[in-house]
Amino acid sequence: ISDPASWRVAPWYTMADTITKVVVEEGVEYVGDWAFGRLPEVTEIVYASTVNRIDMTSNYACPKLEKFTVAEGNGTYSVSDGGKVLIENGSLVRSAVKSITSYKAGDEIRTIGMGAFDSSALEELDLNQVTAIQNYAFADCQNLKTVVIPEGVETIEMTVFQNSGLESITIPTSVTKVRNYA
Repeated sequence: ISDPASWRVAPWYTMADTITKVVVEEGVEYVGDWAFGRLPEVTEIVYASTVNRIDMTSNYACPKLEKFTVAEGNGTYSVSDGGKVLIENGSLVRSAVKSITSYKAGDEIRTIGMGAFDSSALEELDLNQVTAIQNYAFADCQNLKTVVIPEGVETIEMTVFQNSGLESITIPTSVTKVRNYA
């Protein structure tokens, strides 16, 4: 399901208000945009070891999401922080929007992916050794008030903090570009 306007065509749409857990079983390799979007009661998403691609908005608008689980043997994805964040080869790609209020990037995290914390409950953030922050990474994070961008980041992409509660940001000398609507 790749078109946001067509999320209602998912066969589980009529049961959206009763689904609390999504299990992607072995054999599935790709989870597309809006595949599990707008499931208001989902608290956990479990990915099989065979999943090797998860699109950015695959679990968009799941306000109660607390945890990701990735099956052992998955060579592309892993989780950290007790399943609160989903990682793809050194890039934090998604967070569990309801349960993540504080995050410190591990040493292996170099990129905060597009929409990774979008609409999350994030209040505290330590970007540690991150060198790239993609569009919408912290958009609509109403509780996020202060951010210190680490040395090494060169560009603050468009809409990174759009509609967030940001009151203070520290930008290092390594940043040479701040894109529109950052």
